[in-house]
Amino acid sequence: MEEVLIKLQEAMEIKSAIAKQEAVFWQKTSEALSGYLRQQQMPKEKISATAAPHRPAPVNTYMTNKQAAEYLGIADGTLNKWRVTGGGPKFAKIGGSVRYKVDELEAFANKSTFPHTSAYGRDS
Repeated sequence: MEEVLIKLQEAMEIKSAIAKQEAVFWQKTSEALSGYLRQQQMPKEKISATAAPHRPAPVNTYMTNKQAAEYLGIADGTLNKWRVTGGGPKFAKIGGSVRYKVDELEAFANKSTFPHTSAYGRDS
């Protein structure tokens, strides 16, 4: 009988711990939802001022291969391959180093943008 009471007490302690964790979960969920709803009610000018900039680099700056790849969200090896095989963004060779101008990266990204999958590969 004593064993049963001990097991019952352990079960009650576990249930209590789970209930506490569940309360914390719902509290955090509620806080996150409240923050989201506040942001949705915020004027668009204020949202863009508080949001992290998507692409912070000025248009007239040059980037290294690694920076350009990160900027485009691709592997830097992909840029290396494109320089050899073609098809990538225009680049400059400055003092023996490869550099990409931001506006060239933007032009490449814009040229690589399609309204739907069947438009991919079609000459515009």
